[in-house]
Amino acid sequence: MPIRLNLLAEALEREEERRKDPVKRALLGAVGIVIASLLGSLLYYSQLLVKNSELARLQTEWELLRKEYEQTRENEKKLADVRQRLAALERLATNRFLHGNLLNALQKAAIPEVALTRFKVEQFYTLTEPTPARTNAAGRVTQPAKPATATERILVTLDARDESQRPGDMVTDYKDRIASVPLFRELLGTNGEVVLRNLSAPLQDTRSGQSYVTFSLEVRFPEKSR
Repeated sequence: MPIRLNLLAEALEREEERRKDPVKRALLGAVGIVIASLLGSLLYYSQLLVKNSELARLQTEWELLRKEYEQTRENEKKLADVRQRLAALERLATNRFLHGNLLNALQKAAIPEVALTRFKVEQFYTLTEPTPARTNAAGRVTQPAKPATATERILVTLDARDESQRPGDMVTDYKDRIASVPLFRELLGTNGEVVLRNLSAPLQDTRSGQSYVTFSLEVRFPEKSR
């Protein structure tokens, strides 16, 4: 029976022992873990770059939207101011005091025994500055803005002569007649009044010899704010 000799058996055994060495296996495992960690870090970093790029894009869009929002708010404020001014002008145009209407009303209030010698119209205006809106820390309006206003006060002074047979008797009648004319009644409302300011003693006209008294009425219309 032939005898077989394997001259490489010893070398093969040593190689097999080296392959089964636990230290080598541990080193290979550590190298694998390091490589996996590097690949994971690289993937995370690439994702982080993508997210940062997306964040920068969103921040740019937000800044543009914020500027558009602020511009829109500013335009809304300007539009509201223009509307308030137009409304004020319309109120002034439709409610302004017209002297022609006053003269027509005085004609309707005329009494034969009373001669209107002079009338004066005084218009006083008190301006109130606008008040800006107040906001809290969150930007919410806590007190709305108030536009500028003008308070109008009108005073009409009527100087007249009572030339009736008994001078002075028609003063009260003329005063009541002024207050009853539709225009004056409308303008006086509930807060206006007609007041007798002056009443002279009986006088005599040097040319006609007729007796008369002079008096003054004040027609005070209520204040109006516009």
